[in-house]
Amino acid sequence: MADATGAVGAKHVLVLTHSTLVDAIYCHLSVADIFSLRLVCSAAHDAVRKWFPAAYNVDNHFRHFFEDPLSFRILQARTGTIVSGSNALQFLERTHYPDSDLDLYVPCRETYVVTKWLIENNYVFIPDKRRFLSLEDLIAFFERVSRRQDSIHLNEPLHEGEYGWSSIEDVFTFNHKLNPSLKVQVVVAQPRSAPIACVLHFHSTLVMNFITWDRAYSLFPSATFLHHSALTFGDAEKDPRLPTVYDKYWQRGFRVSASPFITTDLAKHFKWGGRRIDDEQSWVIELNTEELFAASDGLDRDESIYQYTHMTAGFTLLNQDQNKYLRSDVRRNPDRSSYMESQAIILYRIVDSLTLRSALILPLVSEESSLWNIPHLINAQERFERAQAKVAYPAIDRWGEMNPVIAPGWKYWDREALDLVRSGISDAIRKNQLLG
Repeated sequence: MADATGAVGAKHVLVLTHSTLVDAIYCHLSVADIFSLRLVCSAAHDAVRKWFPAAYNVDNHFRHFFEDPLSFRILQARTGTIVSGSNALQFLERTHYPDSDLDLYVPCRETYVVTKWLIENNYVFIPDKRRFLSLEDLIAFFERVSRRQDSIHLNEPLHEGEYGWSSIEDVFTFNHKLNPSLKVQVVVAQPRSAPIACVLHFHSTLVMNFITWDRAYSLFPSATFLHHSALTFGDAEKDPRLPTVYDKYWQRGFRVSASPFITTDLAKHFKWGGRRIDDEQSWVIELNTEELFAASDGLDRDESIYQYTHMTAGFTLLNQDQNKYLRSDVRRNPDRSSYMESQAIILYRIVDSLTLRSALILPLVSEESSLWNIPHLINAQERFERAQAKVAYPAIDRWGEMNPVIAPGWKYWDREALDLVRSGISDAIRKNQLLG
């Protein structure tokens, strides 16, 4: 009997691990099926782990838009550009939505570099209200965007464009020269924000997924892929665009409610309170980077400040019973009214400084947490750098505003700040100091 059982077990292992059979069988499994298969036994878990690099080949995924996907990923590493929206959802689901575009979320300071790369890779800018007489004028405009230190929307009413109010500074559309159906949208984060903040302002948790140069993240994988459900952050009765968006995902098999109110059944699919981007509630896929490093001409994993900015980001998800932390600057409905008590809310703290290349996105913590003092430490460092620059280059300080771009020798402190954030988040978790 033991021998028979062992023989059957061996046959099962062969089916799980045989390369030809794996590709033929696994490609028909949903994400939920794959998650379940990993739990069957150690052999199944190991088989799925070995299959993942082929299944989640991001180079093949990006090749639909770019002839040289490795070059695009190197661009991501050096600029902090992330891919999000429906494209990231398609990658994680291993599917393709016809006529869907590619949304790039870009730090404001990197706008020129990213748009120039697109132009050099057969994409053309599609004018909106802005018109440019020449390519040189267009490039000069993107250079000016990259130099912005404050948002152009700073003193304007809340933006009600296609993306609603968020951390978005601007949106530029590009179409491929030879295949205009290929559309890339460059979504620029506000100068004092970061691309991940834009993701946290999406219409629902369904699309809170993103791809960096070396990892793919899903912030709410259980709700999205196991239960095909989502929290929504807007009232379809008040925003005429949302029903169309939600209906699109209904047709793709997701149960997205047009009502922003939380039900008991829906709430149980989420981890409420303080979160980290790469915590145990997230699904993080490490992407193959061997060919990328070989093709990058000197790219070092430690070179990418933005990688650590992504990994240390955090947020706080609150429900109607936890809204004591509401502040005046929380997200709002499309009609500018505050979120109701029965809605879900995502809160985070933005830490911005001229000594940081990228703003930090942090979860809410108590005042006892070491994470609470990080903004004060960074501000103190900025005052020091300002004083040093004023002594060395007094002419560049105009109207009391310092522009690091034109201050030779300006010192950035991203690495030191990110080390403090990593240790601060770990300490806050250990001491139960994350709010919510």
